[in-house]
Amino acid sequence: MANARLLAGITAVTLVALAADSVPRLIKEGDTSNLYPVAHLANGLKFTHGAFICADRLSGRFYTLSRNGDLIASWKVEEPDDAEYHISDFDRFSDGSIVAAALPSPYVEISPFLAFLSPDGKTKRLVRLGAYFPQHVVVAGDGTVWTLGHEMIQGNSKDPALDPNAGILRQFSRSGAPMASALPQGNFTTNRELARISFGKLFAVRDHLGWYSDEGGESRYVEITTDTIAQYVFPGLPKSASARMGDGQIEGVAATVGGEVLASVENAGRKGRLVFLFDRASSKWIPLDVPALGGYSFTPRLLGADGDDIVFESALSAGFFRLAR
Repeated sequence: MANARLLAGITAVTLVALAADSVPRLIKEGDTSNLYPVAHLANGLKFTHGAFICADRLSGRFYTLSRNGDLIASWKVEEPDDAEYHISDFDRFSDGSIVAAALPSPYVEISPFLAFLSPDGKTKRLVRLGAYFPQHVVVAGDGTVWTLGHEMIQGNSKDPALDPNAGILRQFSRSGAPMASALPQGNFTTNRELARISFGKLFAVRDHLGWYSDEGGESRYVEITTDTIAQYVFPGLPKSASARMGDGQIEGVAATVGGEVLASVENAGRKGRLVFLFDRASSKWIPLDVPALGGYSFTPRLLGADGDDIVFESALSAGFFRLAR
């Protein structure tokens, strides 16, 4: 298979090019002079199920923007117990509802929860998770919610009181009811395996899940069927890419409606990051050439996919691209 390349952008939008009276801005608590456009929240920006979602992970504030960059809704996750939580991950349903995983400090006796939010921004339901700390959450193709995380007691994921059979991968209905649990935590006790959970990426790939992890130079890509939890393990990105990633963490992943899987990593080279396409026939990752965005020469950041379109962001501008064969 020849190196795949991306066509020139079929459309492009600027996330901050909104009407002056509708630009969502955040105020840093305690500093009303520090205003930021929502698109500056780069570490909490993704594209999923037809829209951009921006999240301030510390305050729990969310903003949803359309594919054209128009503001759809904005709201804040309601935090119970008068306690402080941070958003570890979130995803969007096709109807505009959002599910978010909220974690307290691991050293306090307060349970993490999933927040199910309606399209108008009102909290529909909070689901307490006991000792389970979900690091990742994704809406699967069938509309159910899957999380990846591990249990802890007072910040200790190796506490002997924990159930080794408790699953790190869990499924919930749209209403938040627990449905399934898999992959026993007792099989993930080393620091490297725990890091795979915390710093990996979980995402939906058609009718199954994708889990990419790269820690300590050992990268792998696992596809998991949602009905039988069968696992198919593939090699991760080339070591030449992983070795230049600094902290070894994957930066972005995406899957098209046709099942094409992409991954991006930060890179100290001239273009700033590398983007790869997974070739199932050879189980190899093929480099992609991504056009620059926003007037900069470096490779844009992978945000997600919309059907067969692949979404990137750079310098507060977003572009939609398609694979060319």
